[in-house]
Amino acid sequence: MSIKVEIEQLPESLRPMAKKFQAEVQEYQDAQRQFLEAVAETNRLKTAADALEVEAEQANQQWKAMAMEPRADQRKINGVIERSVKLKEDAAALRRTVEVREQLHDQLTLKMAKARFDLLGTDHTINMAFSEWRLQQCLADESWIPQVKQIFSASRAVFLGERNSFNGFEHAASPLTIRPAQDYSDQVMLNFAKVLLSKLGSGAGAAEIVAQLPGPVSGEVVASSLVALRKLVENGGKIPNDIAADGGNFGPIKGLKKTA
Repeated sequence: MSIKVEIEQLPESLRPMAKKFQAEVQEYQDAQRQFLEAVAETNRLKTAADALEVEAEQANQQWKAMAMEPRADQRKINGVIERSVKLKEDAAALRRTVEVREQLHDQLTLKMAKARFDLLGTDHTINMAFSEWRLQQCLADESWIPQVKQIFSASRAVFLGERNSFNGFEHAASPLTIRPAQDYSDQVMLNFAKVLLSKLGSGAGAAEIVAQLPGPVSGEVVASSLVALRKLVENGGKIPNDIAADGGNFGPIKGLKKTA
C-alpha cells in the first residue's frame, strides 16, 4: 500500500526533479494513448477487410451457382461478378492501408521504448530522496525520544528477565554444564522493534510515494538494457532475432519484451 505525495508537499530541493519526471511521464502516457488508438483503428480496418473478403467469396460462389442454372441470366451473373470483384478490391485497399499504418505502430513503439527507458530508475531516486528528507524531518522533533527510551528500557528488562529465568532452568537441569556468556544485544533490539510494530497497526507499512512509473500497455515493447534498446531502434521498432556469426537463430533478442 502507498500514499501519494503531491509536488506541493515536497521540499524546494526536490520539486524541480519531481516536476521534470511528471512532465516526462505525461509525454510517455501520451505516446501510449496514441499507440493504443492507432492499434485499435488498424484492427478495425483489418476486421472490415476480413468481412469484405468473406462477402466477396460469397458473391463469387453465388455467380458460379447462377451460371449452372438452365436459364441463367448472364446480365445478373455479370452484376454479381462485378460486385465480387469490387468487394475484393475494397478489401485489398484496406489491407494496403493496414500495411502502411503498421509503420506508425513501429514509430510509436520506438517512442514509448525510449521514453520508458529514460524514466527507469528516476522514480526510485526521487522516492529515496524524499524518504531521506522525511526521516530527517521526523527525527528533528525530539519530543518522542523520552517516551521511546522508557519503552526500550522496559522491553529490554522484560526480555532479559525472561532469558535469565530460562537460563536458570537450564542450569538447574544440568548444573555441571559450562555455558559461555551470552550477548543478547541483537535480540534485545529485535524484541524492541516487535513491541513498537505491534502498536503501529497494519497501516505502518504504507510508503509515501512521490514518483511512480506507469505500467506498459498491451503490445508495448519494453527494453531492459541500452543494448537492447539500440537493437530495437536499428530494427525500426520491431523486435529483432538474435543471429549468431554462423547464422544460427537464437530467437528474439534478450532485453526486449512485448507486453501481452
